[in-house]
Amino acid sequence: MKKVVSIFLVISMFFSCDDGDIAVADIDFSDSDIELCGEYLFYKLRNDDSESLSLHITNSSEDITRLIGEETYTINNTTNTLIYRVYNGVASDYFCNELQPSTPIVTSEWAVLSGTVSITTTLTEDDNDGVDFDDEEPGSMNSDGEYPDAIDTDGDGLPNYKDFDDDGDNIPTEDEDIDEDGDPTNDDTDGDGIPNYLDNDDDDDGILTINESIDGDLNPANDYAAGNNLPNYLLNTETTALIAAQYIEHTYYKTYENYILPDDNISFTSDDGIELRLELLEFGTYEETETEEITPDFN
Repeated sequence: MKKVVSIFLVISMFFSCDDGDIAVADIDFSDSDIELCGEYLFYKLRNDDSESLSLHITNSSEDITRLIGEETYTINNTTNTLIYRVYNGVASDYFCNELQPSTPIVTSEWAVLSGTVSITTTLTEDDNDGVDFDDEEPGSMNSDGEYPDAIDTDGDGLPNYKDFDDDGDNIPTEDEDIDEDGDPTNDDTDGDGIPNYLDNDDDDDGILTINESIDGDLNPANDYAAGNNLPNYLLNTETTALIAAQYIEHTYYKTYENYILPDDNISFTSDDGIELRLELLEFGTYEETETEEITPDFN
């Protein structure tokens, strides 16, 4: 659920106090995506890209987008900054440059002088194989964000939830959806009660599916006997075999979500000392997905 990123500002109304003038404004970045430049400048744009909200963390030697759990960073307006800016034009090319562009010009800048920002990072690993994550029996997640009791049907070292060939037969799970209804869990060629994607002998002919790639290309799905419209691994009348000694390459995906939240009492101050008081500021969530490729050891 998104919360409104808001700074309450009514330019015509100022409150005087010993610490200077206080202004209140309403600035909403909740519908803006977070972008990332280098190490580590997060920013959001709004109002036709003429306003920005940016967080720059520079005093970390680690990849802060990959630190699982919650990390807290001190904002000091030097090494770590949190800044709201208004420009006299489109600022979509303002960030991510080695040299500061001459345009647009910053017409107003409000910076956080002190405070903290927390970044809570979660990691999700999935094979996107057409089987829901919970149906892959991951078990319970521990405090490190791992699933130590996850099921590994084929024993190849990859738990089912990130194994795109769950039964190790060299037919990717998504391709074991024989009826092409988008659900590999309801296809059971031999009627043994085990869906094809978990059955290493799909036609129950006594020949493991992985060994029905008789042309040796590790793909049982393209081996047909003359006159058949189904591959050998789905026909129990075809029992020619070639013993395989290798799994195909596997692909899975690692998605990191970085939830960025400034502390409740954070405030912005302009160069002339006017302070913007915030009721709530939730920077939002930055998400990045990596593709992993691995060939499991054959067993």
